[in-house]
Amino acid sequence: MFRGVLEIFLAYRRSREAVDIQQAGLGRDRRVFNRVPVQAACRISNPMFGLESVGSTVNISLDGVGMVAPVNWSEGNRIHLFIEPAGFETEGVIVFRMEEAPQFRYGVRFLQTQLPQIIKLRRFLKQQHHGRLSL
Repeated sequence: MFRGVLEIFLAYRRSREAVDIQQAGLGRDRRVFNRVPVQAACRISNPMFGLESVGSTVNISLDGVGMVAPVNWSEGNRIHLFIEPAGFETEGVIVFRMEEAPQFRYGVRFLQTQLPQIIKLRRFLKQQHHGRLSL
């Protein structure tokens, strides 16, 4: 029980920290949560350009997601993300992008995630992974 509260608190606090895209691209960001391999349908949209797309998650943690999508957006773009099976919805920023024909692979860090959404995501991840979610 205590571990769950701690993980939720860490995810909430981490989603409010400033994101340095250049440090993340160099691999200098410090991992706080384990990645859970999960393939799930997701929808992403870029509010600045009014673009929407569908994609698929590769792995999910409490502070970000690895995913593939057929759109070419660059690092630093803010996106809106909805992971359908989890009912999880949040804002994020693309911190990693790599072309894997015919799609692009992205690393997205969650931003300003609300507590009810973090709880919903943690519940979904615990159904997929029975170990610890935080390192």
